[in-house]
Amino acid sequence: FHQLDDEKFLSLMARCRGFVSTAGFESIAEAMYLGKPVQVVPVDGHFEQLCNALDTVRARAGIRSRRFDIDQLRAFLPQHTADAEPFRQWVCQSRTRFGRAIEAAAECRPGPVRSSVPEPDVSVLGTAG
Repeated sequence: FHQLDDEKFLSLMARCRGFVSTAGFESIAEAMYLGKPVQVVPVDGHFEQLCNALDTVRARAGIRSRRFDIDQLRAFLPQHTADAEPFRQWVCQSRTRFGRAIEAAAECRPGPVRSSVPEPDVSVLGTAG
């Protein structure tokens, strides 16, 4: 294990043959960006990690496992054919795409959102003397 160091982490990842991790988004996305095959082990009870694991498999970037087992990743290595370029392009276009999606959602909104919680009656507070 190493102390947290983002530059060292990316340097090691760039040189590795594969990456094994829980299914947190950032490290898996970094591995996909570098074209590294991954084995993800989602943390039980974390829905986001389950979604990330499913996306990893769907993108053919790696495998999902119930436990850490490097032999499973080794067996997957010859099958790994995921092309990193589409993911890299998606990352580069994300700012524009998300901006457009937010603007489109704002245009579709019918009006201001009103709270269903009634406003407090401040008249009962009186005034300071």
